[in-house]
Amino acid sequence: MIGKVCRRGTDTRRLLGYLFTEGLAGEHGLDSEHRDARVIAGYQTPSGLEPEPALNGRADVSRLAALLDAPVRAGGVGKDAKATYHLAISAAPTDRLLSDAQWADIAAHYLDRLGLATHGDSGAVRWVAVRHADNHVHVVATLVRQDGRRCSRTTTSTGPVRRAWRSRSSTG
Repeated sequence: MIGKVCRRGTDTRRLLGYLFTEGLAGEHGLDSEHRDARVIAGYQTPSGLEPEPALNGRADVSRLAALLDAPVRAGGVGKDAKATYHLAISAAPTDRLLSDAQWADIAAHYLDRLGLATHGDSGAVRWVAVRHADNHVHVVATLVRQDGRRCSRTTTSTGPVRRAWRSRSSTG
């Protein structure tokens, strides 16, 4: 597995909109093919986080973005804080095909090891794992905990992401 921390952003809705856009690489500004985009894991049951289809057939991510951003807004964190975290987790070319449940477990493990959403922490950050391809998932999280505290910058650097995967590889 390869975890890549993407540039932190200011617009959760825009990132989710991109992740839920269906199409082939090169279409609609997509870097790779997106098909059957869906929430496979999150801070609450995925079925309660899944975007509804809009009249134009695309996913309406407004409600999901508002849910993720609620602690950010409640904490008075401004857009300049770049509170939207994006982690892409990819399978190596030689890895076998994984199920949604397996990808969900991997995403939750990363967030646990990074200290963003430790198992059993009801005050952790709000997050979702979105799958739109066979070989990778995207984790979107907002970096203000539900209890109002901000996450440290060190939790979002690449070193802890590498260590998170190594710890998973050594434990199964």
